[in-house]
Amino acid sequence: MPTWWETLTLWIQTLPLFWVLFLLALFAILHPLIENPAGILLFTFLTTYWQSPGTAFLYLYSFHLLGLALFYRLIHHTFLPLSRWLMARYPLTQSVLNWIKNQPAWKHILVISMPLVYTYPLRIGWTKNHPSFAHYMVQAAVIYGLFYVGNFLLYFGILKVLKGIIPVWMFVVILTIMAILIYLIKPKIYPRDVE
Repeated sequence: MPTWWETLTLWIQTLPLFWVLFLLALFAILHPLIENPAGILLFTFLTTYWQSPGTAFLYLYSFHLLGLALFYRLIHHTFLPLSRWLMARYPLTQSVLNWIKNQPAWKHILVISMPLVYTYPLRIGWTKNHPSFAHYMVQAAVIYGLFYVGNFLLYFGILKVLKGIIPVWMFVVILTIMAILIYLIKPKIYPRDVE
């Protein structure tokens, strides 16, 4: 008797190509906009369908970039009046945006690219602070590249190894704590002697 995973895999592989490509493209575009559906689920589904993690990555990555471009346009053009209202109504919003703006870019890149960590509010503030679309897209492409490195590790069983040691929810807590610690890092910069 086949296992549930074998049955699910067979069902996924017999789906019509058009609908798989259309729905997965739509979900990949929506992922940056609404933080869901989860990237690891999309990746697992498409890898099962094509039996190729590399092809699944390239397909999803290209549509994630399209979703990131739409996200930038929405934040900078559609939600600008809403953000003004939020800042007037909740003064703390401006303080949070200033904190995000004053953090080094590498911290945001590392934290936003972590799988299983909820970073949607951070990504909104980070996107709003980018005046240049080209600069934003380069950094967003790096973030999603790193995000998929994390998803590759999850997909190829790092959670299975850790599951025997710690439960999955604890792994999520550890990643979240790591994200917080990244923001607490203050590199020591020594000023050069100027004569």
